[in-house]
Parts: sequence; C-alpha cells; structure tokens
Amino acid sequence: MLLLPNSPEFALSFLTVAHPGAISTTANPFYTESEIAKQAKASGAEMIIMMPYEDVPFADGCVSFTELTQADETDLPKPEISPEDTVSIPYSSGSTGFPK
Repeated sequence: MLLLPNSPEFALSFLTVAHPGAISTTANPFYTESEIAKQAKASGAEMIIMMPYEDVPFADGCVSFTELTQADETDLPKPEISPEDTVSIPYSSGSTGFPK
C-alpha cells in the first residue's frame, strides 16, 4: 500500500512496485488509523510505504520510502508477469467518506 502524498516519491514508488509485477493500492495519508487498517486488510497489503516523520514510529508492516531507496533490489525474487496482470487496486471514499 502506498500511503504517500501526491509527490515524486509517490510516482517513483508506484512505478517501482509495478515494475517487478507487484500489485499496489493507495491510501490518503490523512486517513485515520482505522481507515488505513481497514483498507490494508481488505486489499491484502503486505507492506505499507510511507514518508518518514520525525518522532513517529513505524507500525509493523510499514517501511519508510527512504529505507526502500537504499535497499538492494537484486535480493528480490523475479516474478513471472503478463500484460493481463493487475497493477493497482483503486479505492474510493465516494459519497460515504470511507474507503471501499
């Protein structure tokens, strides 16, 4: 899950996640903790990418964008992908104000 504002970090994260064949979903950084948890559970998110904020610890499953830029991508498995594969799962708050 990309929990990032509209920013160069968001664009880079989206493309980086899509390139090896992973599926992403996005969440508004202004969502409440319960809204983020609900969307993460519903989407099956295994990782949440977010910006590092001073004095705010990361919850389990969250990783900072800065940490990812320093990772060794050669350690990742190479999945088989095809043009028919899903690249993103969009969520919308629509008229209710809750992500679905």
